[in-house]
Amino acid sequence: MKYYLRIIHFFIDSAAFLIFTLITVKMLENSLQIDELKGFLIFFYFFYYFISELLFGRTIGKLLTKTKVISIKNKLKPSFTQILVRTLCRAIPFYFLSQPLIGKGLHDHFSNTILIHT
Repeated sequence: MKYYLRIIHFFIDSAAFLIFTLITVKMLENSLQIDELKGFLIFFYFFYYFISELLFGRTIGKLLTKTKVISIKNKLKPSFTQILVRTLCRAIPFYFLSQPLIGKGLHDHFSNTILIHT
């Protein structure tokens, strides 16, 4: 998958997350402490990727660029474990910079998944 698509996915998904964050902060600003809100947003960040890829094989960014995640093993929808590994790899700082170095993202490498055009 071309590296520029990964960057586009990142920016689209980040924009979606930012919009969600702004709405959430406005709605909960009086009922949550800032530390609770931080924890909630960190959880939601990972939850967004996990649920989107588990249920649909794609995030909003991937949907808009007509790409999706599949398993290398069987070319079908990734397993629960594969999506969990992909999601956890997002906690590695600058994980997306591995693409130019090893030819694919660390989250694809460790989860045995690839991104394809649909």
